[in-house]
Amino acid sequence: PQQGAAMQAGLAHEGLQHGRRCVQVGDDPIAQRVDNLDVLRVLARQGVRFPAHGGDPACFPVQGDGGGLFDDEPTASDTDERINRAEVDRHARPQSHDTCPLPEMPPVFPQYCVPRARRGSAAMTLRPELLTCLGSACQGRSQADRRPHIMTDTTGEVPRILDVPIGLDVTGTRRESDSLGGVDVPANRYWGAQTQRSLEHFNIGNDRMPKEVYHAYGYVKKAAAVVNTTAGYMPEWQGQLIQRVCDEVISGALDDEFPLSVWQTGSGTQSNMNVNEVISNRCIQLVGGTLGSQQPIHPNDHVNMGQSSNDTFPTAMHIAGYTMAADKTIPALEALRDACERKSRRWADVVKIGRTHLQDATPLTVGQEWSGYVGALDDVIAEVAHTTRGLLALAMGGTAVGTGLNAPPGFGEQVAAEISAMTGAAFETAPNKFTAQATLDRMVRAHGGLKAAAVTLFKIANDLRWLGSGPRAGIGELILPANEPGSS
Repeated sequence: PQQGAAMQAGLAHEGLQHGRRCVQVGDDPIAQRVDNLDVLRVLARQGVRFPAHGGDPACFPVQGDGGGLFDDEPTASDTDERINRAEVDRHARPQSHDTCPLPEMPPVFPQYCVPRARRGSAAMTLRPELLTCLGSACQGRSQADRRPHIMTDTTGEVPRILDVPIGLDVTGTRRESDSLGGVDVPANRYWGAQTQRSLEHFNIGNDRMPKEVYHAYGYVKKAAAVVNTTAGYMPEWQGQLIQRVCDEVISGALDDEFPLSVWQTGSGTQSNMNVNEVISNRCIQLVGGTLGSQQPIHPNDHVNMGQSSNDTFPTAMHIAGYTMAADKTIPALEALRDACERKSRRWADVVKIGRTHLQDATPLTVGQEWSGYVGALDDVIAEVAHTTRGLLALAMGGTAVGTGLNAPPGFGEQVAAEISAMTGAAFETAPNKFTAQATLDRMVRAHGGLKAAAVTLFKIANDLRWLGSGPRAGIGELILPANEPGSS
């Protein structure tokens, strides 16, 4: 049962809800993640029907031996033939999660409970403890019109959105769950199981993930919700609710809910899930639901729909880096440049002695000296602007490894367009998702531009330090404003 539960949650996270027609077992790393357990055997024991005739060959394609699918252990070729024709039972009736055999599991797909597998026309009885809830990504639709199931409550009613301020005035702990099981989290926090696991396992130092990354993630999740809602992958009320909470993330109103260290897995999975869980539970609060229930807004099925940590985290990094450079760094450099230009003009007629290696040289004006600072700052401003423009290319849409598996066609382009409209910056989808996800070259070049700016600033600061030395026994050409008493 534990393996079946882990597989069911993994399938729900990686495949069934994200815009592909069906789970493509042959291309999916899920099997390796559960010690190469036969994915299809687990699906059969979870209640998927595999008819002897008919079926949609697009569903559940496999590669290699599929032996062990049924209790009577057919041959590999027999099993492969059935699998290639397999489809999820088109006649399953919606049931509440309470009727599922494993009610303690997170209700990933509570509206579908398929009770048994079938071989041909004769139903086969499977061990009840292995049966679990499984949603159909292929149920009753043509191949041209396959879309992820809309996850909502079993009644289909649109909940009333409450005007509830941010905050949880409770004490103690709350039980949250993920594919590994249950975790106790502080009851006054919005985050969930995966965030809590990261806090416990990566409790290293005081270096926290910059808040700017989470603000950028707000744009990522909001844009994805807009695209998924427009495409009909989730009801309008769900998309609008997620967008509302994303605005809270972008504004910084939820900053206290993002406590993770920079020391975590390389793909940024914990930060991605931190954002997903916080948005999910805040949405649940706004509809008067139970935090931790993951209903009616699921952190994976809804907030993370069509996405992976491997494409969202590089996207958030690029948004954060470009936004900070464009909104803060470049304006600050321009302000310093303009101040230096004013000094250059003011002191255009003040003659001073020039120096090389602190030795007296030929004369020049103070205005000429400061014009050198102006020109240097012009250069670094252009360099920072040039190198950070590379951050406008976004990895979004590549999902796990750059292939776009489980994201609908055009998803990356559409999300990039939404992010561009929201931020006012010319973000666009990266032309090659494999490059965008497998390298950080554009980030490195952006860092190079910032380092070039730092070198120029360091030179100017050192000049001011020397020229303002004294005032009684130093060079003393500049009068620096006093801002502290000095050494104690």
